[in-house]
Amino acid sequence: MFKDGLIEESIDDPIRYNQATVLNCDRYTKIKFFASIIMSESHTVVLGEDGTLVLPETVRHQLSLQPGDRFILTLNSDGTLHLTNLRSQLRSLRGIFKDSAANTNLSDELIHDRRQEAQQENKL
Repeated sequence: MFKDGLIEESIDDPIRYNQATVLNCDRYTKIKFFASIIMSESHTVVLGEDGTLVLPETVRHQLSLQPGDRFILTLNSDGTLHLTNLRSQLRSLRGIFKDSAANTNLSDELIHDRRQEAQQENKL
């Protein structure tokens, strides 16, 4: 995570970094971190009796959210929650393995692996 006093990863997502982590960084990183917090939007939501949270209309409109959209809810070790739109998360992962499987037919590998497993089961 740290390299020469700097955070190797992007700190564009300030929720991932607690204050103690950032205070150990250089001045530029500290400024960028705290500026991102100031420029971010905060909204108060209320937990309903049935466990539902209603996102404010401005947030739903700004993120083009639709009823039925799925989210990933992450509970951080410091007690904070991070809510990520599943659709945007999947979009960011698209093509992540394209270089590692460039000359490989994954379906052929899967069939080969399954046949080996079947042979092992038959030996038992």
